[in-house]
Amino acid sequence: MPVLDGRAVLYSFVSTPDVRIGVAFGSGGSQSLPATELPGVSSWLVKVFTDTLIKTMVEPHRRCYSLPAVDLRKKAVGGIVYVSVISASNLSRSKLRGSPQRREQSSSLNGSLVENFDDNNLRTFVEVELGQLTRRTAVSPGSSPRWDSTFNMVLHEETGTLRLHLYNCPPNSVKFDFLAKCEIKMKYAADDSTAFWAIGHDSGVIAKHAEFCGKEVEMVVPFEGVTSGELTVKLVVKEWQFSDGSLSLNKFNGSSRKSTYSSSSPLSRTGRKINVAIMEGKDLISSGKCDPYVKLQYGKVLQKTRTAHTSNPFWNQKFEFDEIVDDGCLKIKCYSEEMFGDENIGSARVNLEGLLEGSIRDIWVPLEKVNSGELRLQIDAVRVNDAEGSRVLLYHI
Repeated sequence: MPVLDGRAVLYSFVSTPDVRIGVAFGSGGSQSLPATELPGVSSWLVKVFTDTLIKTMVEPHRRCYSLPAVDLRKKAVGGIVYVSVISASNLSRSKLRGSPQRREQSSSLNGSLVENFDDNNLRTFVEVELGQLTRRTAVSPGSSPRWDSTFNMVLHEETGTLRLHLYNCPPNSVKFDFLAKCEIKMKYAADDSTAFWAIGHDSGVIAKHAEFCGKEVEMVVPFEGVTSGELTVKLVVKEWQFSDGSLSLNKFNGSSRKSTYSSSSPLSRTGRKINVAIMEGKDLISSGKCDPYVKLQYGKVLQKTRTAHTSNPFWNQKFEFDEIVDDGCLKIKCYSEEMFGDENIGSARVNLEGLLEGSIRDIWVPLEKVNSGELRLQIDAVRVNDAEGSRVLLYHI
């Protein structure tokens, strides 16, 4: 390490080097004036120099506590997935394990009776399940039914399993016959892409890869445990949400980014008010007349909307909550008002963790544990002690 004229050079090594220090006087830059070593002085200076390095650089580091490695990768904590159930093919009543195998008789040429299966009398629908959220297609007839039904589903982790159940709906019957099922698994990848896979024929694997949010993936998946039948499904991940509050958006709107209104550091959760506006609902279903209202719970505070009298209500009611530290989840329950006890017609959760400064969030939240129903919410947070009333971005998972 040359220390002449106040200059120094800093070296870094992959592994610990074997260092030997020597001291000489003179520039050593020419053959006529070589660097000169003074045996007595040089050895003393080497000792002083070595002791100084140990005391100032080596020993302090030995006494320091080494911090654990920091994982700089983003952690996905939720996402929005559009699931389109397109059609099925090669449905055979005799080969679907859950089929009741209802038989019809027809006469042969010699007058004897033979039994056969009429697959054209199948009336099927598909139930889509992701976590606690379920949706159901309409009923379609025949051995190659077509539904073309799209559902807005919510994923609460970076992985999820989409379960698709096929049912037969016999005419003049209130009971559904389970026929078959299949599953599609999905997982967020660190490069903002999404992997989808399912079990194919002969225990093979069907895999698809969406390189960015907004890219549509189509999969033809065979039903499990049966020898006939396939389901065609299209999947689109609209966006992923990360633990730091950032979003992975549609490629055409920009890739993974922070909110444009703030830095990446989470905000303090004190001195703010959270405003939640229940705007409207659609496709709410109850067993009788639908007179819906919504209950909100944030922490220990409960709020309630007025009662509407339609399955597609419009409330436009705004509620205010004090921002708290211990509970970052807004709980929503939707009821239909009844004379002898109100009917629960769906619930949802809105995660308020990882808040970043931003604008009002206008979102449709699908209701869980029911076959249909969504609520439109507008959520923002106002800094009470700020004269300008700066806002905080909130997002649901």
